[in-house]
Amino acid sequence: MSKSYDLSKLVAMSGGNMAFVEKMVLTFISLAPQSIADINTALNELDYPKLNAAAHKLKPSLDFMGIGTLAQDIRVLELNVANLQNLETVPELVKNISETCLQACEEMKQEYNA
Repeated sequence: MSKSYDLSKLVAMSGGNMAFVEKMVLTFISLAPQSIADINTALNELDYPKLNAAAHKLKPSLDFMGIGTLAQDIRVLELNVANLQNLETVPELVKNISETCLQACEEMKQEYNA
């Protein structure tokens, strides 16, 4: 089974500094679940400005952690809630983002013994 993340962008950006990469991974593991919780809470409350802000905050982390399958979803989510358009797609986007992000966190925990 392949990993749901790819740290090659982060490794390249850090110049191969694996201590930095590990620190960023551990930070992501500790912060991403709360970001996902914030996104889900905002969706449950239909608080679209809060949902947009939470998605916007999570987007760079997903990019740096190489969770490429979510690159498009997080941008579509952010755009849809910012413009209050295609809101019927939002629950499925949030579900996919949540599940994939949390899966990546679990995989990183195993790889980095966190």
